[in-house]
Amino acid sequence: MRELSADESAAAGMVFGLICGDFELSSEKKALLLEKVLPRWMLDYGMAAVVTETRRALTWNVENGRRKKDPVKFIGNWLRRAEQKARGSGAEAPIAVIPRVEKSFAEFWDHWPGLKTGREAARREWYARFGPLAGDSVELAQARSRAYDCLEEQLSGLMERAENGEELRYLGTPAHFIRDADFGERYAGAV
Repeated sequence: MRELSADESAAAGMVFGLICGDFELSSEKKALLLEKVLPRWMLDYGMAAVVTETRRALTWNVENGRRKKDPVKFIGNWLRRAEQKARGSGAEAPIAVIPRVEKSFAEFWDHWPGLKTGREAARREWYARFGPLAGDSVELAQARSRAYDCLEEQLSGLMERAENGEELRYLGTPAHFIRDADFGERYAGAV
């Protein structure tokens, strides 16, 4: 079995926290979940699917009165059904969760001055633009910093327009803004 990447380990820790928040588990069950079950799910289903589907499963469980008692069986079955459903429908695969990119998107979304519609489309655009800049190299860090600075400047312009009374629906959608934003590519080479 291959080792989990740093992002997969972080996602596994997050999923572990979500599960422990909803289920009372013994220390043996927690150890089994952390050491064997979560790594297996990450390898079998992929990081994005495990995070997304675990959240859905736990939400369903809470909304239905916490009827399920064993999170390993419950979420394992949920993941298998979700995978079968996705394969059968030809649905688009969920995007991989990258903690650094996810945090920056959340900050962008909180500051978006326009109508808060199309969050998932905006998130996909954000990952398309910032996902390739998520690494730790000096070049990527500089490109990421330049892109954030350019984005902040353009976002400030939109905020001024909104404060000056322009109707929010004329500011465009967040996904189009992200897709069309100049992240410094015109002046400093491709990002």
